[in-house]
Amino acid sequence: MTFTVSYELDCVRLRARRLKPAIRFYSSLFGCPVIKELFNGEMYAFRMSDGRLLLLDDIRAADVREPLARPAAVLVAKELSAANEHTKLFPFAHVSPIEKGVNYLYFTCRDTDHNMFAVADRPYPYTGTVQITSASPIDARTSHLVLPVSDVRKAGAFYAQWLSVPEPAGVVADNGCFRIGLQDGTQIELIPDDGQGNRAFPLLRLHSEDLPAAYEHLKAMQADLLTGPADAERGQPILFNDCDGRLLAVESARRHP
Repeated sequence: MTFTVSYELDCVRLRARRLKPAIRFYSSLFGCPVIKELFNGEMYAFRMSDGRLLLLDDIRAADVREPLARPAAVLVAKELSAANEHTKLFPFAHVSPIEKGVNYLYFTCRDTDHNMFAVADRPYPYTGTVQITSASPIDARTSHLVLPVSDVRKAGAFYAQWLSVPEPAGVVADNGCFRIGLQDGTQIELIPDDGQGNRAFPLLRLHSEDLPAAYEHLKAMQADLLTGPADAERGQPILFNDCDGRLLAVESARRHP
């Protein structure tokens, strides 16, 4: 049986070893205030300018024992039953039955590299989210999802089939990554993971129309910058670590229209 299912990215989740410092870090990054009333002790959500959510999740509350847990994503598939049956056709390590949430239905799946997804029938109705404004020179967009995998080519073929991508970009020669695009324009980048916590690739890519201003913003935050101001002046990506040691990048918005 053949299914045609369309998936869209709704939410990217980052697990934090220390949630309060993570909230302060990302609030400063996006230039928005910390709203204490929205912090429930386990998670804190930002509504990005593209409408998607960036969710900070307390690693201790989730009982995740990885010191640097990988980001998870929520995908939306309006035909959820078809999506569930479609997903079962692929050799995922785990596919759950459809379950009932609060005002939505969803199922979960996990690939053999432990990347976990939730697939829902509508955008997750998280309440108490912080709506980000344009106070920062760094755009609050989540148009790029990075997944570490043990075999880039094999995982690329797997995800291209599961996500019904007609023409994946394939293996990119300069860094050995595999890029595919969802129907909503989201770029999914599969990166090689040696199983030893390889963090040579940014796990979140952000954008800016003014890289020198973005660099000064990060410097004022006392972020752990890995590139210098001259790189930003030349239009090169700004690399830095967040408070949990995740490698992030700020790139020119013109590079990813």
